[in-house]
This record gives sequence, structure tokens and C-alpha cells, in this order.
Amino acid sequence: MTREVGIGVIAMGWMGMTHSRAYRQIEDRFAEDGIGARLVVCADDVQARSDEARSRFGFERSVNDWREVMTDPEVEVVDITAPNFLHSEIATAAAAAGKHIFCEKPVGRDPHATATIEE
Repeated sequence: MTREVGIGVIAMGWMGMTHSRAYRQIEDRFAEDGIGARLVVCADDVQARSDEARSRFGFERSVNDWREVMTDPEVEVVDITAPNFLHSEIATAAAAAGKHIFCEKPVGRDPHATATIEE
């Protein structure tokens, strides 16, 4: 029996697409661990990118505002692949929402900004 972890990916540019491809391989690559990724929602401010990602990777839904990912109770992990200057704001919101966070680097603009991200 596979335990699926609910994933929300924010920003569906090149890196968001790359992460989404990787999530689809988890169940196969780690079959003995009994885990998989459930692609719950993808977000991008460009409608065409979020729609393409939903169609291409099988996300259950797509949205244009990353804040909607934070309020989805089915999302356990927020994957942040947005432009660098948005990382800190999104990670702070994810922590406040009680989500696990996977964030591309840099998380903050400097070590202090990164250290201030907490619940």
C-alpha cells in the first residue's frame, strides 16, 4: 500500500516542470518505501503555464494565485520554484499554514532573512 503525500507546486516555469516530473517518478523509484506523490495543485500567475502543467503532469487542479496552495487542506508539501525574490514570502506563508516546505535556493536574500522563516 502506497502512502501518497499531497504536493502543491508554486511556479510552473522550467524548474516547476522539472520538480513535477520528479514527483511522478517517486513511486517507481522508491517502490520499497511505500510512498508516492499526489499532485494536488499547481500555481502560476500565467494561466497557460498552470493549465499546461495540470494537463501534462496530472495535477488535480491549477490556480493562478500561489496563496490558494496554502489554504488547500490536501496539500502537505509546498514546493517553491518561483523567482528568487518571492521565496521568502512564500516560504513564510507556507510555514504559517503548517505545510512542509521544499524551496529552491536561495530561500531568503541573506542568512538572516532565511532564519526568520518560521511558524
